[in-house]
Amino acid sequence: MPTINLAYIAELVFKYARMAAYAFFLSSFWLAVFTMWSSFVTAFLFFYDKVNVLLNSSSGAGVAHSDYISMMFGVLNCIGFTAAYNETKPVFISAITFLLARILFSVTLKSYNYVINSIKPLVS
Repeated sequence: MPTINLAYIAELVFKYARMAAYAFFLSSFWLAVFTMWSSFVTAFLFFYDKVNVLLNSSSGAGVAHSDYISMMFGVLNCIGFTAAYNETKPVFISAITFLLARILFSVTLKSYNYVINSIKPLVS
């Protein structure tokens, strides 16, 4: 009659349980990173949209709802701010996009380091 090696079975169960926990932590980490990236990009697009609405209003494309706002936009247009912004808009967009990418990269590396340090006991 064959004998069952309970120590070996327990070792295999523990090994696969550690691998499952490791996979769970990594999948939850990447889900958190993806969610973080999505929120940063959404906030960036929201901010960019609001700045565009403001500057389109200043250039006369929109309707100002107050005399003071209309005068402020007129002064900005008079001193050439609106034309300068429209000419340098690609530079601003690329700079803000680079800044967003740098923030995402930095936060991803830090969170990856935290996750790797927290799951080291499971791997070793």
